[in-house]
This record gives sequence, structure tokens and C-alpha cells, in this order.
Amino acid sequence: MVLQNFQKKGAFWAPFFYLLHLLPILLIVSSTLISCQFIEKTPDIKLNMVTVKQVIDGDSIELTTGEKIRYKGINAPERNQHLYREATDLNRSLVLGKEIRIVYDEEKKDQYGRSLGYVFVDKVLVNQEMIRNGLAFLYEHSKTGSYQALFQESMEYAKNNQLGLWKQSNFPIFINKINANAPGNDEENVNGEWLEIKNQGKEALSLDSFYLKDESNNLFTFPAISIKGNTSLKIYSGKGKNTNQEIYWGSNRPIWNNDSDSVYLFDHQSLLVDYQQYP
Repeated sequence: MVLQNFQKKGAFWAPFFYLLHLLPILLIVSSTLISCQFIEKTPDIKLNMVTVKQVIDGDSIELTTGEKIRYKGINAPERNQHLYREATDLNRSLVLGKEIRIVYDEEKKDQYGRSLGYVFVDKVLVNQEMIRNGLAFLYEHSKTGSYQALFQESMEYAKNNQLGLWKQSNFPIFINKINANAPGNDEENVNGEWLEIKNQGKEALSLDSFYLKDESNNLFTFPAISIKGNTSLKIYSGKGKNTNQEIYWGSNRPIWNNDSDSVYLFDHQSLLVDYQQYP
């Protein structure tokens, strides 16, 4: 009877003994599966690396995959503009033939179908380097999220040190007023937007080959006109007949963004006369 009871108890506990022996094996299998899942969720940094095939200009590149990347949040000089070559050369020295990492945000494409991104070479943020060296302006209208403060700081550094595009002119002219939001429909009232510059010196100054630009590289070159001492001159965005007090950009569409934009005034040697950002 005792033997029979023991056999019955042994039969009852047998599955637990088997599980005890299988436990190490189950732990190994479980550990392997967890490890595999971790690898899938944590991609190797190399998988995000791409190589630059060509530098197009100071803020655009082409990858070996054929994809074109536009640097988010900056505007470098366009071809035939002041410091275009210098900006392109700096960009080339930073990225050409190198492996880069690109960080994207919610705005992934520009109007030309190019990818918008923040480009890193090792720990160097190339977008920032272009601004810091004064060879690209900060595109204030672009939302750059967590990089905005960094870009702003870099722009102030270049501006305070008069680097590149921030080299100052000595002409005593400044941007006095900006009327960016035309009354009514902007598209139907292009001349409803204007800006005013003022000569705070005593002598008349020639504005021949001075030019204005905005954040999007819209550019207006002044005609052969002079501005008298202690007087103002309005520049309307649309079309009209130039006088000594009013001149016209000649655009068929509005130039200045209603909510925010930057205005740059350069002299005939492409030195910065004045800069205003609004609002």
C-alpha cells in the first residue's frame, strides 16, 4: 500500500521534474528570441549612412543613389551670386565623397521634389557650418524645430564677426519700413506691399547696382537712381513708373511673406547695407 501511494505521488510530480530539467533550455531559447527582436528594433548606424556623389552648390548635394538633398533651414548663394563659389567650395570640402547621415523631419520635400534634411558628417552638422561661416543665410521661414536655436546662434556669430555674406557696407542707408501684407487680396494688389529705405546721411547717394533679396532668393537690382540726403525711397513689389521717391520691383506676384520674412539690402559691391527680419 505504501509503495502504491509513493508511485501515485511520483506520477503526480513527474511533469514538474521534467519542466525543471527543461527550464535551462527554455531560458536559452527565450534569450535568443529577445536578442533577435532587439537587433531588429535597433538598426546599425551604418544602415543610415549614404555617400555624397556630387556637390551642386552651397546647400544642395547629390548622393550615389541619385537622390538630391537640399539642406533644411538654410539658403546659400545661387549661381552667379556673390560668394556662390566660396559657399560651394566649403560644402564640397565638408561632404564630397564622404559618408553622411541625414536626419529628416515632417517637411521631407521642397517644391522641386528634392529631399529636405539635416546633414551630418560624423558629429558635424553641415547646415550649421554653412551658416556659421557666413556662407548661407538662415531660412527663417522654415521650421527647423530643435535646430532653430542652434542655427540662430550660428547666424549671430557670423553676423557679429562680419563673416562672408555678413560683411558690412559703410553706406548710411537703412531699411526704414516694411509693409508686407497688402490690403485685400495680395495676388490682386501686388503694389499694396512695399518697403521703404532711408538715407540718413547728408549727401545724395547713388543706388546703381544695389540690390534687395528675401529669404527665398527673390532679387531686385536697383536702377541708376540716387537717393538724396535725409530722404526716403519706397520700393513697390509690382509695376509702375519710377520716380525719385518711388520705384517698382516689376513683379507679377507678391514678394514678401505676410507672416514672416527677411529683407537684405546690399550695395554695388555685395556688402550688406542693412538687414531686417519680421515680424
